[in-house]
Amino acid sequence: MRFIGLDGLRGLMCLWVVVGHTVTMAGFNLNESQLSTKLLGQGLAVELFFIISGFVITLMFMNKNLPFKKYLSQRILRIFPVYLLFLLITAAMLPIALYVLQNFPVEIEKTASRLAFTEVSINDFVKHFIPHLLMAHGLIPNAILDKTAYTIMGQAWSLTLQFQFFIIAPFLFVCFRKNQVIFYALILMALCVEPVFKATMGHGSFILANSKMFIVGILSAILLNHKVSAKISHKNFAIALFFCLLYCFSING
Repeated sequence: MRFIGLDGLRGLMCLWVVVGHTVTMAGFNLNESQLSTKLLGQGLAVELFFIISGFVITLMFMNKNLPFKKYLSQRILRIFPVYLLFLLITAAMLPIALYVLQNFPVEIEKTASRLAFTEVSINDFVKHFIPHLLMAHGLIPNAILDKTAYTIMGQAWSLTLQFQFFIIAPFLFVCFRKNQVIFYALILMALCVEPVFKATMGHGSFILANSKMFIVGILSAILLNHKVSAKISHKNFAIALFFCLLYCFSING
């Protein structure tokens, strides 16, 4: 990070995501035991994005006294203009995407799922487009609106998740400053309820259904900040380390 900076790291991560999607769409047969599958076919790059988001936002709040309105407006201006542009372009190209996927020369599992998402997007376009317009599609369970997290612009499943994190992050750090017991209780609660919310929502675009990687980033930043500036007590350092290790074990499990 010191050599390429955060923007450079994000650029490399974006390239990693593009290569992974290209490989899976091109029909390469990736064996589940191969390292290439773990790196390109299982969403590792996106998960690292979430860790980086948790890490960067935590350091920002620990080192700056940023008003909530200013913070949120910065997040909105950074994400929404480009998001809305590509959402409109993708929505306009849905008929073309449907034709390409219906006539795809190779039978691939991911192509079949993308075809299903595209068909749902076209058949119930207005129902799916409105929550996408607000980047709120990750808040809707599949039982209410089928496949909502992955319709129209499938890649936006991660954007709605990240934006939910951006909204709740300031409140987490208020808890951290005022009462670490409540803060770590919320962390533990998120760990416990994640499987329940994932089953209830039917997708991983809701923050309580997919918070692990953000919390790994948060706890990593707390540990780093302690090492650099000793802004938290040794007790809280030990608690943060414990929860970080607990999350790492739960991810591997």
